[in-house]
Amino acid sequence: MFTTRKENVTSGTKIKNYRWLIVALLLFATIINYLDRQIIGLLKPMLEKEFNWTETDFSRIIMVFTAAYAAGLLLVGRFIDKTGTKLGYAITVVVWSLAGMFHALAHGAFGFGVARFVLGLGEAGNFPAAVKTVAEWFPQKERAVATGIFNAGASLGVVLALLIVPLILSAYGWQGVFWITGALGFGWLVLWWIFYDILPWQKRLTSQSMNSLPVDRKSRRRRPQPPSSTGIHSLRFPRRGPSSRARA
Repeated sequence: MFTTRKENVTSGTKIKNYRWLIVALLLFATIINYLDRQIIGLLKPMLEKEFNWTETDFSRIIMVFTAAYAAGLLLVGRFIDKTGTKLGYAITVVVWSLAGMFHALAHGAFGFGVARFVLGLGEAGNFPAAVKTVAEWFPQKERAVATGIFNAGASLGVVLALLIVPLILSAYGWQGVFWITGALGFGWLVLWWIFYDILPWQKRLTSQSMNSLPVDRKSRRRRPQPPSSTGIHSLRFPRRGPSSRARA
């Protein structure tokens, strides 16, 4: 009786088409990724006046981000492969969210340069982690669709930045923009840690969702079959004939 009740509770938590919930998380992460990197450009006129930046100062800050992002793309992929998608993605989001918030504490071009450098390293992990997640969760016939969905977050992040940055700026100032947008990553992190898990341990999958998984992933979730009841007794050995006895 207790076993049946436990199974019912477990089956009640399962979600149909669970892989599309995963790609929604990837979409939101990409939106936040591109939202964070747009802010300094939108705040450029105000920051130039406050810190007396020249165009050369601002271009160097942008260059630092670009260089760190390029270096991160070369390094973060191996890091994601070693740590796995759940932990690796979470670490990269924490890094870029803290870097985004650190902008609010900067007092000059050097401080912004350091913040942009760390931001570039952290944000470089978004696409390697997202692509690996899609490969783990989607069959080949749906991977292009899933990749297109989370890639849409790049454009949506730019649009969202144009909408919310002026509102936050008018209410809390430029420091508030960095604090609030940086905190969005930690909100995403909570959802990621709750709803995402590596496939062999994911318990929210329905049987229909299981049938949609890549073949290699489904095989990993199969429990090993118990040995045959006949066991070793079913094996047959050739009998030794008279000629073999004579040779012995």
